[in-house]
Amino acid sequence: MPMTREQTESVNRFMVALRRYLRAFDMLSRGSRLSENLWHDYDTAFREVLATLHDQLVEGSLNALIAEAAESRVQEALSPQGVTIEVQLASRVGFKNRESKELLLGLLQLPPQEITSLTAVVIRDKLQSLHHASKVELARSEKETRRDKKRRKRNVAQGVSSGVFGACLIAGDSLFPSPLSVASCGLGGTAIFMAMRDLIGEPPDKNNR
Repeated sequence: MPMTREQTESVNRFMVALRRYLRAFDMLSRGSRLSENLWHDYDTAFREVLATLHDQLVEGSLNALIAEAAESRVQEALSPQGVTIEVQLASRVGFKNRESKELLLGLLQLPPQEITSLTAVVIRDKLQSLHHASKVELARSEKETRRDKKRRKRNVAQGVSSGVFGACLIAGDSLFPSPLSVASCGLGGTAIFMAMRDLIGEPPDKNNR
């Protein structure tokens, strides 16, 4: 069923919020010192992400695509054209083409995964845990040697990027329902769960192994 104008506008606001959040993280993580202003901007950007995810139109749109993908038993690999489309969607959130392709290729190398446990509420909770963990890890990096700090920040960046990328795929694909979007939705769910594993060390959900 085609999305209404109100649904489209709400999902687009969510993607704009993801873009601002990713930029705020980039500014924070790249700084040699974590200033109060950068912490404030990072938290403010995340509150905007949460606010848009609480929008019932966004929640309904994401849940509709996830439910369709969960019911589909066909696990299709993305074609080169499909990869191009997903890269274009990710660019709307601020991912560079090369970065998006690397993330997609990494996800495509993993076994097909079920997303029966995934919902918009779960996405919100996962991103909230991810945000909190990223702050803890970045704060820890302040007390480390330059080498250790660089490694920790790299891990945090990988986790945050995966989480935002996964949310972006699901949100972007909900705007254009198609067989491609159903296949890509599973990749988005995988990216979100991978982010938690990489940054927090959380074991995969039993339905996402």
